[in-house]
Amino acid sequence: VLPAFALGIVEGAILSRYVRATVTDQLRSDYLRTARAKGLGVGQALRRHGLRNALIPLVTVVGLELAGLVVGAIVVENVFNLPGLGLVLLSSVNNRDLLTVQDITMLVGKADWAELRRLYDLSERVVLFLIPVVSIGSLLMCPFLFTVWLHKRGIYNPELCTLMAIVSAVLGIKEHKTQFQSSSNKHEDLSVYILCGYAMMLTLSIATMHWFGLAGFIITWLIWEMIQTRFVLGLNERLFPPEYRIATHPILRLVVFMTVAFALSIYPAYREATWNLVWVVACAVGVTGIFGIAAYFVFDVDEIRVLLTNRFRNRLAARASAT
Repeated sequence: VLPAFALGIVEGAILSRYVRATVTDQLRSDYLRTARAKGLGVGQALRRHGLRNALIPLVTVVGLELAGLVVGAIVVENVFNLPGLGLVLLSSVNNRDLLTVQDITMLVGKADWAELRRLYDLSERVVLFLIPVVSIGSLLMCPFLFTVWLHKRGIYNPELCTLMAIVSAVLGIKEHKTQFQSSSNKHEDLSVYILCGYAMMLTLSIATMHWFGLAGFIITWLIWEMIQTRFVLGLNERLFPPEYRIATHPILRLVVFMTVAFALSIYPAYREATWNLVWVVACAVGVTGIFGIAAYFVFDVDEIRVLLTNRFRNRLAARASAT
């Protein structure tokens, strides 16, 4: 009981405050007042209509708190001498277990540039494959999501959603490069650049929002993320020796691919504003599936599939021989 209490009391307090704030906000919403005016009680209206919307911010908070639980588990399990995930993680670090601890930091420390470059290329292919699937899929699903989660389909704006989808695509590229740079423990310049850059972006966005509204802020954000992505890519290039220099043509290939994908998605994105939700979901799934199949071959993901399949078969064979 004591380990669970020590690990969960802080997280429980944080989540309880978020639950109270989100539920209180939902109780003041127009659609919930309408449901109560039609004869539903407070609890019944909240269960039927309010909980789905109240869960949206909670899911984000729970995802962030999971990392804190893992870190807290290391301390709690050591104090109470319990075998668990925390001790497994700690022993993996002490034993230099590359299957559990990030490979990037270890490879940089050993200066194994050939293996590090291969890891960079393989992870980049997966990210480049997922970017069009996620960005185009989320764009075309916006009318459905606005209706189901927010009950406000009327706020769907194709222009703003398209801009946000483009920002999402740029962020996908940047996060891969940033994660790689951060994991290498060579990120001092990146930290200063990000802090100063976001401060400048927010200052500039005050003027752009005054002139162009929300679209001005999103465009300012997009331009900054593109500049930052180029800066991080330059840091990645300096991370490797000249003989293992990373290639930039996959990024250029993604730019061409995404330009074509967004050009083909603009028409259904505008037309979906008046479509039935069934057609919206069907269009989103179909178009995303087509782009996903195309991205699979454009970014050569089949090599990764073969690699993972062989590794899985080798593990099964090793277990079979051990038994």
